[in-house]
Amino acid sequence: MDIEAKLKTIDRCNVYDFVNICTIRTLPILGANGNFNYWTSPKWRQTYLMSIFYALIYDYGASQVTNETRRKQAYDSCIDAMFSAGRGAEYYVMMSLMPRMQEKNLMDAAVKTALLTKSAFEKIGIGKETINSVLLQDIDDMSKSQKLNIDTKIYGNIWQNFHLALKKEGCIYWWNLYEKIFNGRYSRFQIAHIRETLDNIISSYFPEIGSTAGLEASAVANYLERNNIF
Repeated sequence: MDIEAKLKTIDRCNVYDFVNICTIRTLPILGANGNFNYWTSPKWRQTYLMSIFYALIYDYGASQVTNETRRKQAYDSCIDAMFSAGRGAEYYVMMSLMPRMQEKNLMDAAVKTALLTKSAFEKIGIGKETINSVLLQDIDDMSKSQKLNIDTKIYGNIWQNFHLALKKEGCIYWWNLYEKIFNGRYSRFQIAHIRETLDNIISSYFPEIGSTAGLEASAVANYLERNNIF
C-alpha cells in the first residue's frame, strides 16, 4: 500500500500527527556529518537552526498557537537556510517543513511531506522501499498509541552525529528535548503542550525570528535549561 492510500484509512488527527512525525524524522539528517558547516557563518547557523526548530513548533491549522507574522519570519528564514545549504539531503529536510506552513489542505500537506521525507533519506543512501516501509509502520504505530516512539536504528551513525553537531553549537538542550520525543517520553497531548509553551516563551522573551538580528538556537536552549523547562 502506498502512503497516500494508507493515510486515507486513518482519521484527521492521525494524518496531522503523521505530518509531524515526518518532519521530526528528517531532523537528524541535518547533522549527518557531525556539524552544520554547510552554513559557513556561525551566526547564521544559529539563526537557521532556530528557524527550523520554530517551524517544527508550527501547529498545522492552529492559528491560536503561532501568529502569522512569526510563522512568516520562520518560513522566510527556512527558505534562506535551504538555499544556503546547497542541494544535498539538508535541502530536502528543510523542504519537508514547507508543506505544513504552506498547504491549506491537510492531506496534500501530508502527501507532499512524505515525498520530501523520502527524498531526504534517499540522499543519505536509504532506499525508497526502506523508508516507505518505515513511514507505513509509523502510521500503524500512531493508530495504536498516544506516544510517538520513533525507531532510531534507521539513522546508523547519523543519530550520534546529530548529537555531536548540536553539542558543537551549544544546543545540547535541544538534543535532550528531541531525544525524549523520539523515545516516546511524551504523549501527543504533551508534545502539543511543548509546542505551545515554546511559542509563548519565544513570543515573550525572543521576539525576533529569522531576521538579521535573529534569534539564536543556543540562546533559547540556555534559557530553557536555566529555567528547567521540559
